[in-house]
Amino acid sequence: MAVTGQNIIDKVHTVLSDVNIYWPDAELLGWLNSGLKEIAILKPNVLITIAAVKCVAGTKQTLPTGGLMLVDIVRNMGTAGTTPGRGVALISRQTLDGINNDWHTTTAAAVAKHFVFDPRYPKVFYVYPQQPAANQGYLEIAYAVSPTNLTALSDAIPLDDVYENVLVDYVLYRAFGKNSTEPSNVTVSQAHYAAFAGVLGAKVQAELAIQPVAAMQASSPPGQK
Repeated sequence: MAVTGQNIIDKVHTVLSDVNIYWPDAELLGWLNSGLKEIAILKPNVLITIAAVKCVAGTKQTLPTGGLMLVDIVRNMGTAGTTPGRGVALISRQTLDGINNDWHTTTAAAVAKHFVFDPRYPKVFYVYPQQPAANQGYLEIAYAVSPTNLTALSDAIPLDDVYENVLVDYVLYRAFGKNSTEPSNVTVSQAHYAAFAGVLGAKVQAELAIQPVAAMQASSPPGQK
């Protein structure tokens, strides 16, 4: 069953021993939405979309509206966006510049062979060869997106259910921080944020340990890693 905003706020109410009085539900819902965005900042791959996206003319491309960071480009999808084609390999700009410094202006084609990505500019990537002025190709790309806000407590959170307790800790961090003139509240608030950030950090490390690349490396014979 999907976790709703109500499920999270109910747990928060239990800890606070308060139901819609000092901490109104509307305020808690606002902090819940802030928590969703904080998770997206600390763990950008928390919400990934894979879609066929039409390129624009030239080499420089940008993510669709709402995209936060490019994760991967899988393959070409034809000029209609429905025909799987050749894979697209990542290549560094320095390598491509070394092979052909004029690659931004070479003969255009709707089928991309390579893409260039710099994490300093997470919403931008470049394709080679450049896309034509008309009938551009589609690429199947994976990219991180920002979680959508909950507008009502009955709305389901846009993340996996495993993030329920993490979000509870975030809302409690903001709730106890509301009255920062009380030293004990500051301490409790900081403890809940530490729990929130700690679980996210542990999840990132756990994912690194079990992802396919890591698993392949762990099983490789000595000298072949």
